[in-house]
Amino acid sequence: MHRCYEPVVSVLLLAVLAVSSAACDGNSAQNKFAERAFSEEPEGYTRTLPSGAVDSSRIDEDDWNIGPNYEFGMTVDPAFPNPTSGSAISLLVQTGIDGQQGTNLTLCTNDPGGGLLALRSRRASSGALLTFNLSPSQVPPSGPGLKRLYVLDNNGASCSGRLVTYGDVLFE
Repeated sequence: MHRCYEPVVSVLLLAVLAVSSAACDGNSAQNKFAERAFSEEPEGYTRTLPSGAVDSSRIDEDDWNIGPNYEFGMTVDPAFPNPTSGSAISLLVQTGIDGQQGTNLTLCTNDPGGGLLALRSRRASSGALLTFNLSPSQVPPSGPGLKRLYVLDNNGASCSGRLVTYGDVLFE
């Protein structure tokens, strides 16, 4: 190789390594986010009013965070009302302008038999506000308790794919 090209090749090689390292770090952070969501039991919840307003005296810092792969492409409002004593629950997800075109977002919960159960699925488009509505009777097991909801990014109406967000809802 000609000596004048060696610095250029070295700089390009370092740039490729830096980009691939950042991608691995992003996947690692996303995997840790999902592992925490799926392995920990529901604990605490963010209190919201029927209007969707958050009660600032009762915020669970673990609820409704956006996964690292989606931090710059989506926002989510905490599920409301929370707690609920029979009222329908709503969860609002805003997709970004430049992303999520044509993907499905699926709202899931823990299945009493193990695994996840799909509750609702919505097709995302750029800049869309997606609303997931469900009644308490659709979230097993029936009856009172703290239950975890997940939003996953996938290509179908299933609970496979990457975790976008998760949070806990208290059913009274």
